[in-house]
Amino acid sequence: MLERQGLRLGFGLVVMLILSQVPPRILRAWTPWLYGFGIAMLLATWVLGVGRGTQRWLDLGLFRFQPSELMKLAVPMMVAWYLHPRVLPPAWKAVGF
Repeated sequence: MLERQGLRLGFGLVVMLILSQVPPRILRAWTPWLYGFGIAMLLATWVLGVGRGTQRWLDLGLFRFQPSELMKLAVPMMVAWYLHPRVLPPAWKAVGF
């Protein structure tokens, strides 16, 4: 069990280091696609999900994936993407109210 956790930690650190090198303009360009992919994964979970009495995991063969973890990144990125071209602090009209 300790080896598996160590491998996962190492894999996560490598992915984090790689993603930290991505320029912000590329992240901004990919944000709507990431958000749309996250929504699609949530809908797929609703249809194909597995779990203990709930349907919040997708079994992808090699591993199980919880799309809500992706959305924890995609939602704040989408809000930043939406508010980026607007004057800060945003007026209520810019936020959509």
